[in-house]
Order: sequence, then structure tokens, then C-alpha cells
Amino acid sequence: MSKFDDIGDMLAYHARHPELEVRARFVHDYNTEECILGETAFYVRSSQIVSPMGHGIAAFRDRSAAETFAGGIGASVLTFDALRAAR
Repeated sequence: MSKFDDIGDMLAYHARHPELEVRARFVHDYNTEECILGETAFYVRSSQIVSPMGHGIAAFRDRSAAETFAGGIGASVLTFDALRAAR
């Protein structure tokens, strides 16, 4: 099991190690800090987001919460697959 301080570090690690079988990815909801499945979360990426390692990615359980947050900083909402593809 691997743990990461930042969603961006998790994505980079898994991109460098495609041979690994990932059983589950967990992220913390930006508003509640609740642990949620990474593949079902909605993401906002922006240089305005302060994250532990500076990747500027925030995860949200609900699309509406992500959209509200993104609208406030002029960003857009991404699914997990879209976030991975945008790397």
C-alpha cells in the first residue's frame, strides 16, 4: 500500500508504474476531509489551490460542491479519468 500527501503525487506515481495493480484509490473531500473513492470523486485543478506538494488539485464527493468551488476560482470540474488524461 502506498500513501501520498498530494493527489498529483499519486497520479504521477501510478503513471510511472503502470505495471502495478491498483485495487483502490482514496482521496479526501476538500470540504469535509472525508475519505472517498478517487475514481468516483470530482476534481478541481488550479494554481489557486494550496495542496501539500503544490499540484493544486482538490477532490470533492459531490459534483455540485466541485462546481461551486470551481466557479469561485474560474476553474473547471474534472472526473478522475479526465484528470489523469490531463496530466
